[in-house]
Amino acid sequence: SASKGQPVEAVLAVGAEAVMQGLSDASRNGQTCTVVSMPDAGDSSGRCVVQLSSGERVAARMANLRPARAVDESERSYSARVLGLSLQELGLAAQDAAGNSASSAPPSERLSAALRAVQ
Repeated sequence: SASKGQPVEAVLAVGAEAVMQGLSDASRNGQTCTVVSMPDAGDSSGRCVVQLSSGERVAARMANLRPARAVDESERSYSARVLGLSLQELGLAAQDAAGNSASSAPPSERLSAALRAVQ
């Protein structure tokens, strides 16, 4: 669970595009879907309803959804958004034309540290 990042519920909302992941039915992993309804407040299963591209609606746990990457969104920006962090918090925003950052740690090490921090 993310202590510094936002929970997936804060990133996903009704109408948002998401990608299914970690499902026992592996054929659905990686499929894009649209969130139709969020879990009810009293629902201990934490399931929302999503609509697949085929039109089929299924119940999915929020833990099995991640936000879809926007067409014009960089991989770094997308990764930061999924983590609930900003590029500045990851130390990836302040780079000069040569690609050097203000931090002494390489970007991959900072991203790995951020991932460990939110797990």
